[in-house]
Amino acid sequence: MTITEIAALLGRSRQLIHRLATTDATFPRPLLEAGSTKPKYDRAAVLAWWENRDVQQGRRTDLEPKPDTD
Repeated sequence: MTITEIAALLGRSRQLIHRLATTDATFPRPLLEAGSTKPKYDRAAVLAWWENRDVQQGRRTDLEPKPDTD
């Protein structure tokens, strides 16, 4: 599977999947194919990684009180 195919399968953006593939050390390693310039990934490995990854919601800072600047 390519990054684009993974994005479509998971219902996420191609940019997000690319960022995860390049920054998350737990993302499955690409499978190299002779003559291909696109990294491809094993479908079962990607789905297992997606199910088991630890996602933490970011904290909203726009609702916190502003510090006094007086």
